[in-house]
Amino acid sequence: METGFGRTRETKTPGIYNVVFSYTEENVGMFAAESAVAIAEALIAGTDYDLEADIQKMREIRERVRLGPSTGSIVEEAVARDIPWIRLGTNSLVQLGYGINQMRFQATITCKTSSIAVDIACNKEQTKKMLDAASIPVANGGICVDEEI
Repeated sequence: METGFGRTRETKTPGIYNVVFSYTEENVGMFAAESAVAIAEALIAGTDYDLEADIQKMREIRERVRLGPSTGSIVEEAVARDIPWIRLGTNSLVQLGYGINQMRFQATITCKTSSIAVDIACNKEQTKKMLDAASIPVANGGICVDEEI
């Protein structure tokens, strides 16, 4: 996960610091913060620390909580265009903008996608026939019903 911001500031209490850092996924960021404390404690105590285990755990958390590829790509573009966004819940349901201009989507389905469009898109053979009938090029292919073909 690409991040790049981190700052440490001393407080009025000696030995107490405020640490601010960026993260992509909150759960991974919290785990990273807890690991940083454990790493510092291991360094102070002079004990070994299994950094690779923490890195692997962060990868596992990221895979469990991050946005899917389609949703993530749309969010990245929204960020590049300064469009505000929020994640709705723990799945890949996202809202772009607010108020009358908001748009909600999950993967490639928006709040304006009709249920019949979803049904057609879920049927690959029907979709290919409709696209072909509209003179839109489609890849050749067929339906495989067993392993012998």
